[in-house]
Amino acid sequence: MNDAERQALGDAKPDVRCDRERLEQRHRELGFERELGLELARVERERSTDDVVGWAGGGGARDARREQDRGSDRRSHGATLACALLVVATGCHLDIGQIDGAFYDWDHRAVHCGVDLDADTDNGSGSIDSALDRAADKGEVAELYAHHPTVTIPDSTIEYVLAGAQQRGLTFYTYEDLADPETPAGPGLALSFDDTSVDDWVATLPLFEQYAAHVTFFVSRYRYLSDAQHAELHTLADAGNAIEAHTVLHLRGPEYVEDHGLDAYMNDEIMPSISALRDEGFPVNAFAYPFGARTTDTDKAILGTVKVLRSVSFTWNVVASPCPR
Repeated sequence: MNDAERQALGDAKPDVRCDRERLEQRHRELGFERELGLELARVERERSTDDVVGWAGGGGARDARREQDRGSDRRSHGATLACALLVVATGCHLDIGQIDGAFYDWDHRAVHCGVDLDADTDNGSGSIDSALDRAADKGEVAELYAHHPTVTIPDSTIEYVLAGAQQRGLTFYTYEDLADPETPAGPGLALSFDDTSVDDWVATLPLFEQYAAHVTFFVSRYRYLSDAQHAELHTLADAGNAIEAHTVLHLRGPEYVEDHGLDAYMNDEIMPSISALRDEGFPVNAFAYPFGARTTDTDKAILGTVKVLRSVSFTWNVVASPCPR
């Protein structure tokens, strides 16, 4: 995000401690996104190589691969948080209900944003309640996401979210629903899960069904999934969930465009991800940016192929958010 797009420091709410911390951290904030992106791109490239090697052994490697996935999830998202904590340690954490970008108010926007619920993001029950309360009170859709059930997010947190939405009378929306202009508006929850943890997504299916919840799964590295996992994605879809695209190798778009150009990003990361899913019978109406990293140019290019995009919003206020709102 360009510096000019950030809120001016003079417009900040009158919180002396947070204002002082913003001033002290501003020089780090300006370089944070770029440095974090480079580190995450390195981790993800290493992980994609591990994926290929992990499947070379055939079907007998499934259990080992699952454990490898768990370790990779911890490394990948741990790298995000390790870098983020350098900034967050002296920053101010907000409840999700205070993050405007994480709520869809039925304005038919094309670029949506979600807030990460993974355990280390510090979005506890109070923050989750604030999001669900706001959605119920204002007739908005709270957009929340996570990654790997039981690994990056406890099942108990998933159930807390689902039960809280049900208790407040929120509708469970998928991103396929949000892409459809005919979907009836109302207070709701759009819960999504990213990446490749297909086995554990399916294992969590009874929990979703217990609360009559439909969610979205944004899938990356589709070509590295096993035939059994491809079938499991159909199991998820048959239960009323949406299967959507999340790139081929989970690389950060802006850096890839800078290094290789926008056409290469579309040809290497975006179109193969979408086409592979569509070839398997999934409609693919939505796309989620890895790490939420986006630009206006990538938005325009990808929206020629899908109807809605999902970026991210942050609940720490000293980091520049990629969300356009």
